[in-house]
Amino acid sequence: MVKSREFYIIKDGKPTDAPLHEPILAAGDDAAVRSIGRAVAKRAGLTDDEIARLYAADRLDDDFKLRN
Repeated sequence: MVKSREFYIIKDGKPTDAPLHEPILAAGDDAAVRSIGRAVAKRAGLTDDEIARLYAADRLDDDFKLRN
């Protein structure tokens, strides 16, 4: 069995991964965030249909932003 690797740092004696994802979120790179989220969902075992349903609200939000 392959053990998955965790990516985090120890801050104030506790593990945290915020320094890894905060720059992506702060930069507003929505496409990168969605891509990473979909990859994580796939690794977690979700089907393509389940992933599409998870991101349906994002598509509606994007459509609204484009029209307004």
